[in-house]
Amino acid sequence: MQLTIKSSKILEQGLLLVILALVFLYDAFSGALGFLDELTGFISFVLLFFYLAIKGKMKFYRKEYYIILFLGVIMIIGFLSNYFAYRNGYITESAAIISDFINVYKAFITYLAIRILSYSFDSNKVLNKIAKYAEWIFYILVFIIVIDFIFTIFPRAPRYGFNSIELFFKHGSRYAFAFSFIFLVLLPKYFKSNKKFLFFILIIGMLSLRVKFFGFIMVSLIFIFYGKKLFNISKLYFLIIISSIGLLIFWIFQDKILEYFTFESIDDAWSRAIILYYSVIIGNDFFPLGT
Repeated sequence: MQLTIKSSKILEQGLLLVILALVFLYDAFSGALGFLDELTGFISFVLLFFYLAIKGKMKFYRKEYYIILFLGVIMIIGFLSNYFAYRNGYITESAAIISDFINVYKAFITYLAIRILSYSFDSNKVLNKIAKYAEWIFYILVFIIVIDFIFTIFPRAPRYGFNSIELFFKHGSRYAFAFSFIFLVLLPKYFKSNKKFLFFILIIGMLSLRVKFFGFIMVSLIFIFYGKKLFNISKLYFLIIISSIGLLIFWIFQDKILEYFTFESIDDAWSRAIILYYSVIIGNDFFPLGT
């Protein structure tokens, strides 16, 4: 009896494994998986290159053309900025340029590569499997959280007078993203039949105490209760609502937001505040394209 394995099955399981690993195991096994997203982007770029070389063309949707145009403008500005900086005596290492290229474009290139591969497997089946495994993982994470509450196994980070939950994730943002992912993949399944379960997922994710997750909750609740109405209101009212929500979020979390713009000394400053501050200086030194 000859054992045959379809390439579609390998693609389905490979894609499933990569997604689940990047979402839930990225920090737990960072030594082994820390490069996986860059490697995925590189492999996708090679796949896309050979596909276009063989086929000669690829059909794009209208919105994809907009994205390609936008990313193309970024690429042109990047090359021009490095060229003029080089003319002024500043040399950027080639490795830095290549790594920046991969970091900026890897998401869209991977998306195109998956779309090419999707002709060879059933994407709906992959999405259903992701939802099924994500639900199992959610129950496991809830169990671990209960154990962590009792025995304090994992480190906590103080935020807003409370201790946030991080579990085995190295940063609270990773924890928050994991539950955002679980919510989104289970949203189509339980949107009509079990909204309480979706709210429970949001509550568990709230234990991260991350500002971005609070914003995610607000957007999710608006979508769940007023999603259909949003499509019927005018753009002016929509902008007013979004602006009002933005001002409310800024007022509630203004101390955290202002950390992006202020610091007393470089030794004690947050990296993002330093980058924001010096980006203006670099942009001025290499006007108008920066470097």
